[in-house]
Amino acid sequence: AGPGGIAGAFMHERHAENFDLPRLAGWWGNDPDTRFSMVRDFQPLPGVASFQHSNPPVLQAVSLLASLETFEKTSMEALRSKALLMTGYMEKLVCEMFNCSRGPSVTGQFTDEPRPKCAASAVKILTPREPDHRGCQLSLRFTTPVDTVSDALSARGIVVDVRKPDVIRVAPVPLYNRFSDVYRFVSTLASILTS
Repeated sequence: AGPGGIAGAFMHERHAENFDLPRLAGWWGNDPDTRFSMVRDFQPLPGVASFQHSNPPVLQAVSLLASLETFEKTSMEALRSKALLMTGYMEKLVCEMFNCSRGPSVTGQFTDEPRPKCAASAVKILTPREPDHRGCQLSLRFTTPVDTVSDALSARGIVVDVRKPDVIRVAPVPLYNRFSDVYRFVSTLASILTS
């Protein structure tokens, strides 16, 4: 949600009645039975509700509502299934395009499968190759300076996450990315690294 945005919070039940916990006391966190009594002392609600501050900002609430409506159209199972396919597709394309190994297994061993094409070993996948041991992102190690690669990708409208000194993380997010986005990323990366 970002600074000042709508957020959620969790409070363990063992702290629900501890009214001495430090807090930013706000209008909506006060006991509604005394809220309009205008008493000097804050009288918190039990639990995490006592941390509420004020009315939610309308524009942020509307954007959050739109996000929740999007999530209602799918399920976590469908998103995970698509994430597995998209990340596997990206892994396959990167390995084929850059003649690289598939990344370590959870035991730390790299495969020795040579791949045909493009810039030899310009990219190495660091993310575990077993789908059950990764999310939807791949960490790619580069021999080319990552700022150069990241800037060139950004200039072409592709957003990545840089981890210096030599890693770029790429995540095809299944909720809004398409397989064509994955292909565009890998082909654009190949163009950058071979130019």
